[in-house]
Amino acid sequence: MEKDCREKLEDRINQVLDQLNTLTPGTSEYQKVSETLAVLYKLKTEEDHKEAEIKLKERQEENSELDHERDFAEAQKKNNREKIFSIAKLGLEAAGMVGGYLFYGRWLNKGFKFEETGTITSQFVRSFFRKIEPKK
Repeated sequence: MEKDCREKLEDRINQVLDQLNTLTPGTSEYQKVSETLAVLYKLKTEEDHKEAEIKLKERQEENSELDHERDFAEAQKKNNREKIFSIAKLGLEAAGMVGGYLFYGRWLNKGFKFEETGTITSQFVRSFFRKIEPKK
């Protein structure tokens, strides 16, 4: 529909130009036809301007949609990274706890084997018992 109107407008401008070429300059009829031509050109430029604005809005909408999609993808990547880091942090904390318990358990057993007499003579085992002894 819009292209049909545009084509009709261009056809009418061509008709008026042809009519203007047949007239002699300076006559009142030439003046009227040239005023009609000016109005038609004004309509054509307004139509071109409106079409350009519509295309600009469409491009802006497409760009905003692309920006939203890009932002969403970046947010997902960031969220995935945060999940991976939190899982890694949890794993490291668990490994630290288990490793600490294994380390202290091993040394405690070695300390017990070393001190089978019932007296605690080594400085390490004495300080270890102070740390794990329940406080009142």
